[in-house]
Amino acid sequence: MGMLTRTVLSLTEVKEGLRGHLVVELSDLDNEVLVKLVGGDLVETVVAHDVIGRLTIQCARQPGLAQVNS
Repeated sequence: MGMLTRTVLSLTEVKEGLRGHLVVELSDLDNEVLVKLVGGDLVETVVAHDVIGRLTIQCARQPGLAQVNS
């Protein structure tokens, strides 16, 4: 987590400023608070565990959603 925080902090301190925002992929929701604290409004977080869980539930609720045709 330390390397990710340092990277976000370095990018937010660019003297010319950033155009756009940073997207940070996290494996643990508990780390989101720290990344948001360091990056502020420039950071959007994606928690991989939550996304995979939601996709799994959607596939279970909608038969055929996960079907792959070759």
